Amino acid sequence: MPEDNNLLIAIFSFLGIYLGSELVVHAVLKISRRLHTSSFLVSFLLLGLISSLTEVSVAFNSYINQELEISVGNLLGAIVVLFFLVVPFLAIAGNGIKLQHSFNKLNLILGLIFLILPSVFLINAHLSLTESIILIIGYVFTAGSLILTSTNGKKHKLTKRVGLSVGLQVLKIVAGSWILIMSSNLLVKETILLAEKFGISTFVISLIGISLGTNLPEISLGVRSIMEGKKDVAFGNYLGSALFNVLILSVLGLVSKNNEIHVSGNFLPIAIVTITGLIAFYFFATSKREISRREGIYLLLLYIAFLITEILYQVPA
Repeated sequence: MPEDNNLLIAIFSFLGIYLGSELVVHAVLKISRRLHTSSFLVSFLLLGLISSLTEVSVAFNSYINQELEISVGNLLGAIVVLFFLVVPFLAIAGNGIKLQHSFNKLNLILGLIFLILPSVFLINAHLSLTESIILIIGYVFTAGSLILTSTNGKKHKLTKRVGLSVGLQVLKIVAGSWILIMSSNLLVKETILLAEKFGISTFVISLIGISLGTNLPEISLGVRSIMEGKKDVAFGNYLGSALFNVLILSVLGLVSKNNEIHVSGNFLPIAIVTITGLIAFYFFATSKREISRREGIYLLLLYIAFLITEILYQVPA
């Protein structure tokens, strides 16, 4: 009977994620049209932050309970999930993702280097104070560069009428975000309960299971974006979310004991997959300014290899 209840709660959570993401995507699109701002910029600033609130919640709870490896695994796993599962899914399901207006090469290089740094820093299973500071500076520089490039120095006039309309959409975003966060957290809890029954280690649960659960808003938003024909919204969200996840990790390092993080686990496979995959992503994205369906399949195969490698490395014999 408890297992049946877990299944019903999971289904309820999926419905909540779907409804919340629908509210958020429609509101963001309307805001971008009202302000004559690129949907990439709005989704980078708003959706990237909003969809990362589940990661913030996990980080806070792991800090309170002194289980930092749960959050570390979740945040590193989220980058892998976003770029090697969600983006490939969009490319395969949507017959490619066109990125003409989403970035320039320099900004993409900066963003991907920044996303690689955490897995490199954690190869020795330790994040120092200096490394946390480097990540914070990197976030400010990378996010600032993306924002400045997207705005191109344009100033948007906010009339009273437009302001009221935008305010209404912001309320929808808040409502949709609340539904997303509550539904995602509920589903994550059910995932943890089911995983514990099978005796899976905490690190593997966070790296694979929780990171997938906390990215359900991004997955749902991606599906809605495909249906709306707005795949640049999804990409802006994923890039913003991934960058913000690294910022969460660096802040977690600053507030931890002795301003550093020590965790168990083998981080070398994560570093190899992240570096290899993001380099491949760069060449795929800049060759024809899109991720094709075939390239999406290649990235998805990398994610499958990542799962197999992590299970073999982390699960005790």
